[in-house]
Amino acid sequence: LDVRDYDSLLQLSGDYRVTELRVEPRDWIAGKTLANARLRDEGINVLGVQRAGRAYEGNPTGETRIREDDVLILYGRLQALEELDCRRVGRHGDAEHEEAVDEHRDAVAA
Repeated sequence: LDVRDYDSLLQLSGDYRVTELRVEPRDWIAGKTLANARLRDEGINVLGVQRAGRAYEGNPTGETRIREDDVLILYGRLQALEELDCRRVGRHGDAEHEEAVDEHRDAVAA
């Protein structure tokens, strides 16, 4: 096992963070699979899912369905994580997602 300075390796001292997000009933991501949510298209990676009363699921697949009361372990830019935390279900949330996808694509292309 190669022990490293993960804060440095993941650039957590910069704009990137690892954080937890508790999924609430009105959250945009609640009920979606990770494939449908396309969080990677926003620059957000789901490292794991802690389900209420169940085992931790590390490195979840696209088939993983996100449920109310799940706690997601996320890695990404702080602004993107904060925007996801505020996003609610519905057309407005869908539009915010598409805008975040466009912003991330533009940032990667620059």
